[in-house]
Amino acid sequence: MESQGTSKAKNRAGSILRLYGREVIRQPFRFVLILIGAAGAQVCSLVIPLYMRQMFNTLVGTNTSAVVVHQLFVIVMIIGVVMLLRWASYRIEMWNISVLEIKAMSNLTTSSFEYLIRHSHQFFSSQFAGTLTRRVNKYGNAFESIFDSIVMTFFPAALFALGAIGILFFHNHTLGVILGGWSILFVFVQIYLSRKHRPLRMERADQDSKLGGAIADAIGNQSTIALFSGVTHEHNRLKEYVGRWTRAQLRSWLFAEYVWGAQGLLIVIINVVLLFGAVHFWQQGALTIGDFVLIQTYLMGTFDLLGGITQQLRRFYDALADAEEMSTILDEPHGIQDSANAVDIAVTDATIEFKNVEFYFRKEQPVLHDFNLSVRSMQKVALVGRFGSGQDDNHEALVAPV
Repeated sequence: MESQGTSKAKNRAGSILRLYGREVIRQPFRFVLILIGAAGAQVCSLVIPLYMRQMFNTLVGTNTSAVVVHQLFVIVMIIGVVMLLRWASYRIEMWNISVLEIKAMSNLTTSSFEYLIRHSHQFFSSQFAGTLTRRVNKYGNAFESIFDSIVMTFFPAALFALGAIGILFFHNHTLGVILGGWSILFVFVQIYLSRKHRPLRMERADQDSKLGGAIADAIGNQSTIALFSGVTHEHNRLKEYVGRWTRAQLRSWLFAEYVWGAQGLLIVIINVVLLFGAVHFWQQGALTIGDFVLIQTYLMGTFDLLGGITQQLRRFYDALADAEEMSTILDEPHGIQDSANAVDIAVTDATIEFKNVEFYFRKEQPVLHDFNLSVRSMQKVALVGRFGSGQDDNHEALVAPV
C-alpha cells in the first residue's frame, strides 16, 4: 500500500510534467520537427546495417569481377547518402531542441518568479533568500534535463530497439524474440531501480538547496557575523550543512553504481546468449557472415541507447526532484489573496495609522510600547538609529500585520 507521501510525490511529479508539457505545446511546429528529426535519425541508423550486411556477404565471396566491385561501390555510396541523411536529421532535431528549450526555460523561470514574489511578507521572513533563488533557477533548468531525456534518449531508444527487434525477427525468429524479451526486462529493471532511487535523489536535492541557502545567508550577513564574532558559529553551522549534503549525495551516488552494475550484467548476458545462438544458426546454414555483422551492429546500437536510458533516468529523476522543490511553493496558496471578482482599488488619499501598539518577543523585553505613528499617502518614513538598536524588529512588527 502506498504511503501518503509517495502518493503526493507522484501527484506533484505528474503536475510538473503537465506544466512542462504545456510549454512544449506552445511551440507545436518546433516539437513536430524535433520528432521528425529524431525518427529520421533512427530510421537511418537501422538502414545502414542492412547495407553493411549486404556488403559483407558480397566480400566473403571469391568473385572479384568488375560487376561485383561495381556493386560494392554502389553499396558504399548508398551508405554514405544514408549517413548524410542521418546527419541532417540530427541537425534538424538539435537546432529545434535548442530554440524550444531556451524559450520554455525562460517562460518557466519568469512565471515561477512572478508567483513566488506575490507571496506574503510572512512567507519570506521564514525562508532563506539563497534557497529560494536556487529553487527558481532549478525549476527552469530542470526542463532542459527532462525534455532532453525524453526526446534525445527515451524516444530514440524505443524507435531503434523496436526496429532492431523487428528486423532481427524477420531474419531469425528465435533471435528476435530473445532480444525483444531481454529489452523489455532491461527497461523494467531500470525503471524499478530508478524509482527506488528517487527518495535518495529528492533528499540530495533538498540538502543541496539548504546548503546553498546557508552559504548565501552567511555571505549576506557577513558584516553582522564579523561584528559579533560569529565566525566560529557560522563555520560549525556550515560544516553541519555540508555533512548532511555529503551523506545524501554519497547515498545517491552509491545506489547509482548498483544500477550501473545491474545494467552491465544484463548486457553481458544477452551479448553472450545472442552470439551463441548466432553461431548455432550459422552452423545450420541459417545465418551468413553478413547476418553476424547485422546482429552485432544492432546489439551495439541497442546497448548504447538502452544503456543511455540508465544515465538519463538518473538525470531525469534528479531534474524532477529539483523541480519538485519549487513546485511545493507553487502549490502553496498566497497568504493574501484577492476576493473573487475583486476590482482594482484606486487610492488617492489615505493614511496608515498605528495607535498604542505594543510588540515584544518576551514580556520583559518589549520592542514597542505605546507606539503611535501616522503615515499619509505618498509619505516616506525612515526608522533611523544606531546599529543593533532595533530598526529591523520595529519594521517586522509594523509590516507583518499590514
